[in-house]
Amino acid sequence: IGTGLYGTGPESAQQIAEKITANADKIGQLTSELIETASTSVSSYTPEYGTFYLRELAALTRQEFTARMELNRIPFSVECESNPLIRSDLYGLFRIITQLLGNAEKYGDGSGISVVLNRQDEGFAIIVRNRGDLLPESELPFIFGSFWRGSNAQNTEGSGIGLYISQQIASALGGTIFARRLPDSGEMEFTAFFESM
Repeated sequence: IGTGLYGTGPESAQQIAEKITANADKIGQLTSELIETASTSVSSYTPEYGTFYLRELAALTRQEFTARMELNRIPFSVECESNPLIRSDLYGLFRIITQLLGNAEKYGDGSGISVVLNRQDEGFAIIVRNRGDLLPESELPFIFGSFWRGSNAQNTEGSGIGLYISQQIASALGGTIFARRLPDSGEMEFTAFFESM
């Protein structure tokens, strides 16, 4: 009101309140549309299966993130301990990695992020670790919920749907994502595990 956003002059407080309400309604409608769009993109996700070596996913991750991490001066590594031939959705898996790395950048302290891809007995895993504020153990069961934000998100922008979307994609690909605290190293670890097809 003081900046003249709602006009100047002899308008009554009632007229100003009506303008504020109208703008709030528009913002509410835009927010609802954004939420619906995000939900639709997850529910309409259909895996595009193909066959590729796990090192191809590692190479794609390095290619897309190394320069960005260097620019932000964050030590970054991508390791692929084995190179099985897998059947999955390469770009679906990459979307999961992209989300996990985005969270690691936002909530980490900038002292290091690592990605490890490896074969496991009955499938393969993608593990993302970052140093920074550890979420309390009591919050871990909730972090994959839609629009849920952790106690470490107070001063960080975000919507609370990224991990939810990642978990939905993982589920569509026959996998799951879980998180754990590594207090000895001061890291959060996110593991996406997928059974062999």
